[in-house]
Amino acid sequence: MTSSFKYGAIGSVIHAMTNSEIGASLATLTLSGLSSEYDNTTNAYIECLVNLQLGSAAFVAGNVFSLFCLPSRDLAGAAYPTLRTYAQETLYNYKIADIGIPGTTAAQEVNFWPVIIPPGKMKFFCATSGTSCPALAASGNLVDLYPYYKSVA
Repeated sequence: MTSSFKYGAIGSVIHAMTNSEIGASLATLTLSGLSSEYDNTTNAYIECLVNLQLGSAAFVAGNVFSLFCLPSRDLAGAAYPTLRTYAQETLYNYKIADIGIPGTTAAQEVNFWPVIIPPGKMKFFCATSGTSCPALAASGNLVDLYPYYKSVA
């Protein structure tokens, strides 16, 4: 008999980045600050769906919201690598999602999956990019993660 993979239970929502952590009016090609620490030690989720909510701004086609994950150096939260500026940082080392932003001035809500997250403790940060990408709105910005397991049946 062969085994098959299936999705397991969906975990509690992880509020990865709040409006204040994303940074009110975050300018394009600028990194946000680091989020609060998330501890994935006990649950050890492997993947998640990312729910991105952005307040109203003058978005155009081709704008991108990038989400990054900075795992602690020892996965126990004792120390984190130093985060530099957008121009100095090797962002591909930490990128977990590039989410296209629809070209409209209306508030946005976009889902993106699957996103792999590491075990242990981590923090998140973000940036926006793209031609004529506006600064983010001062409110209405949020990143939530909906983690889930994969299991073998």
